[in-house]
Formats: sequence, structure tokens, C-alpha cells
Amino acid sequence: MMRRALLFGGLLLMATALGLAAYNMADGMRAAREAERVLLELSARMDESPDGESFLELSGSGLLSTEVDGNEYIGVLEIPALGRRLPVAGEWSYAALKTAPCRYTGTASGGDLIVAAHNYPAHFGGVGKLVTGDRVTFTDLSGVRYDYQVVTTEQLSGTDVNKMQSGDWALTLFTCTIGGKARVTVRCARVEDGES
Repeated sequence: MMRRALLFGGLLLMATALGLAAYNMADGMRAAREAERVLLELSARMDESPDGESFLELSGSGLLSTEVDGNEYIGVLEIPALGRRLPVAGEWSYAALKTAPCRYTGTASGGDLIVAAHNYPAHFGGVGKLVTGDRVTFTDLSGVRYDYQVVTTEQLSGTDVNKMQSGDWALTLFTCTIGGKARVTVRCARVEDGES
């Protein structure tokens, strides 16, 4: 009798793990589709309004933004080494993170932009594989392009907000590790176009 109960318990745990894995895969694919759809809309708006006249200021931040499906977006982030081109929401929330990376704090023009995203394969999954010298760009809605180069990658405690915001980094990208106990954190310095 005990053997049957253990077998049943083991099968139940395996089924639960498979169900959770299937849910996570489906959620990641949904997020990739949503981000691509938002990116297309955002790119079209940026092309139509190169001077930014159709955009509004994001709640006192000085950043231009435009609303797509209830979220405000401030620009496009590109990570060529990972083949990623993603919209960036102006303010982070759990709901916005389900669609795209989000500005956690700071600005590109202020030289202190911090961007958070889920570790979905099509979002920030794999950012921990970036190496020193990899390029990252952020283009705001007015078309200003900010070029960055990866300097270091570190892992921080999931609750260490002060350390996340510390240092003189022009751009920080971060995401959860699997299980969410830590944050993979990529620190970047600004480079002028043509610098290596």
C-alpha cells in the first residue's frame, strides 16, 4: 500500500512539473508574440513621427512615450549578440513585464538607465551569456540612438535593490534566474558610434 502511495505521489509530482514547464513555454511564446506586435506598432509610429510630435511625456519623467494596449513605451532595445530587438515600456509593472522589458529607473539621456525583463527566451533569457565587449543599443522615440558595450555581468540577490542601482553604469539590464532567487545583471558603458 505504501509503495502505491509513493508511486502515485511521484507520478503526481512529475505531472505537475510537466504542466508547469508547458505553461512556462506557452507563456514565453505568448510574450514573444506580444512583444513583436508592440514592436511593429512602435516602429511604425517612430517612422511616422520622426520629430516626436505625436508622443507625450511619460508622467513628469521628461521621456517621450506612446501608449500601445494600455502600456506606455519609450523606445527600442537591441541586443545583437542574442538576436533581440524589443520594445521598452516606460514604467515597470508585473503586467507590463508580461509583454516587454520595462524601464526600472533612470533614463538613457541621464546615463543611468536600468531595464528589467522576464527571463523568457525571447526577452532577457540568455543575457547572462553576454560577454565584455558585446554591444547593446537603445533608441528613444525621437530617434536618438544610445550605444553601449557590456563591461561586466554579475549575479545579485533578488532583494538587493541598492546594489542594483549602485555604480556608475550608463545601462543596466537585469532578469531573474530560474527560480527567481537572484538577478542576472548586465552592466554597460556608453560608447560613441564607431568606438569599440
